[in-house]
Amino acid sequence: MKKTFALTVFLLGAALAGPANNSLVVGTSQEPPNIYDPWNTNNLAITSEINGYMGAGLIGLDDNGEAYADIATRVPSIANGDYKIVKDAKGDVIRNSVTYSIRKDAKWSDGTPIKIADFQFWLKLENDDRVPVPDREPWNRAKITSTDADTFTITYEPPYLFADQTSPGRPPVTS
Repeated sequence: MKKTFALTVFLLGAALAGPANNSLVVGTSQEPPNIYDPWNTNNLAITSEINGYMGAGLIGLDDNGEAYADIATRVPSIANGDYKIVKDAKGDVIRNSVTYSIRKDAKWSDGTPIKIADFQFWLKLENDDRVPVPDREPWNRAKITSTDADTFTITYEPPYLFADQTSPGRPPVTS
């Protein structure tokens, strides 16, 4: 009886204590070949899922599929002026843009503040022919310009795929 009680207490204590190294254990149906390079994998779905646990995006989607601001201060929309569409005289969309402001408290894991230059560097890397990226769309037609220290605009010319979806409640998909 004492042995059973001792074993139960030990197992319960181990289960409640969790990993001692502050790690996150995720159970998946498959093991990805890597998690550091999402472009160099044969299982993008599981790699994307794990990478999603490890980082944040400018905006994210909640469990109901609704957009929320993550690193950004708000979700871009036509209603708030952060999503803009430019049409020609025939009514065809020729350019669109998305403006983001980075939260003041947004930091990398080492405590370094996230800056616009980080996004500009990422875009430069994404479009470098020496980097094995399977699909450069829409980034090969994007340009990032800064408005101030925390605000930048991504302009797509020609427009990004969702440029014709102008519903105020539907933000553009940018990641």
